[in-house]
Amino acid sequence: AYPWYATARLDWKVPVDVLRFEATSDGRALLVVRWGIEPVAGGPAASTEQTFEEQAGRDPEQVVDALSRCIDRLADAIATGLVSRAVPAQARP
Repeated sequence: AYPWYATARLDWKVPVDVLRFEATSDGRALLVVRWGIEPVAGGPAASTEQTFEEQAGRDPEQVVDALSRCIDRLADAIATGLVSRAVPAQARP
C-alpha cells in the first residue's frame, strides 16, 4: 500500500490534507493545506496550515501552471521543514 519497500528505513511521515486546490473566479490559483512532520519512531510532531497563492489568469494553460507553482511551494515548505528537523547522518545509529 506504500510506495516503498518493506525493508526501507523510514525516519519521517509527512501527512498532507488538501483543504482547497482550485482556480478562483478572480484569476488566482489557491492551495490550502494542513501538513505535518512526524517522526516514525515517535516523539513530537510538528504541523501547520498554509495557504499558497499564485496569479493564474483565465487561460487554462496559465491556471495549470499557477496550480503547479503552488504545489512546488508546498514541496519547498515540506523540504525546509524536514531539513530543519533532520538529525545529522553521523548521529544516526
